[in-house]
Amino acid sequence: MAESEERYYAEKCKPYLTVIAGFAEKEKVMLNASRSDPRHAADKLFALSNEMLNLASYHLILNNLALTILKARNEEALNDARKVLYKAVIFLENIVTNKVDAPYSEYAERVKELVQSVNEQRRLEIVQKMGLAINLLETAYGDTSKWKWSFVELDGRFAAVTKNLIELSTVIANIDPRSPVYEVTKRHLSIAKRLLTDVAGRYRDRYALSTQRIEDLYAAQNFLGALRYLYTMLDEREEAAGVKKQYDLLQAKIDNDKKPSA
Repeated sequence: MAESEERYYAEKCKPYLTVIAGFAEKEKVMLNASRSDPRHAADKLFALSNEMLNLASYHLILNNLALTILKARNEEALNDARKVLYKAVIFLENIVTNKVDAPYSEYAERVKELVQSVNEQRRLEIVQKMGLAINLLETAYGDTSKWKWSFVELDGRFAAVTKNLIELSTVIANIDPRSPVYEVTKRHLSIAKRLLTDVAGRYRDRYALSTQRIEDLYAAQNFLGALRYLYTMLDEREEAAGVKKQYDLLQAKIDNDKKPSA
């Protein structure tokens, strides 16, 4: 690698590194604000999650510059982006819980607190933004990365908060075509269903191709359970029945694989 290329890369990175450095103080200030004013903690944590997504984008830019100028990945930037994306998810979990298949009644009050200041459009936007950031990061690492299977957990936590950000107590009214948030709600629901389905499949794949840990099959069941709950709440009976069949087939596999070998 030519020394001139390294210098050029370092020079191009300077403005982004300056911005990145400023995020630490911003995060500290926003966290303190959320703790000092519990009544508005939800919208502050939501804003913090969005800031972490912005920060992740700068780390991804550093990696893109490395690929363009140095023809190599910037592993440090990618690792920083991965850690920041976990933070973004955690801030949302702190609002609407990280439970995958919990009944809505268990976290409804948290959602109600959030929707007082964060409408359906903004909740959809952060889901779309987070999904894009995670996809870009996974693509940047590549299929041969040591982190390949660990991303299943990040994807799972993202799927859970995507579903939990939906105000299920009003969702039936909101999917009425006459509702002003009809299109937004339908898109959010569609993303949640797809993510829950995909993550259940990825946990099954991780079990079969990597870990052989029965816990991965139980995790897949949890996501199918959440998906079935969503379909049932929406009175989408055929879809719920299809997920129930997948759940039962997975249970049969778990029972079979738990049997001691002869």
